Amino acid sequence: MSGLGLHEADEEIMQLVKELQSVGHKLKLYLSKSDSKLFEEYLRDSQTEYDAAKESWGMWDQDDEISPMQHTEHTIAGQGQVAEKVLERFKLSS
Repeated sequence: MSGLGLHEADEEIMQLVKELQSVGHKLKLYLSKSDSKLFEEYLRDSQTEYDAAKESWGMWDQDDEISPMQHTEHTIAGQGQVAEKVLERFKLSS
């Protein structure tokens, strides 16, 4: 994703999160019980982050040009933190 601009990266991440939400039940078939639980937590937490970002979009003055970029950066960072947290827990459970 390094070749993508901020907006494109945000769209790509959100698309990946949506796809994981829709096909996650299939992936869980291949996971151990504990890993499946971690994956469920990831799906829940990533959806919570996505919902919060969606809800807060546009909550700035109309002439504010910086806030949309900051919001997008925060959204990407939030998804990264959710993923990082679950990956660390996957490592610990291995």
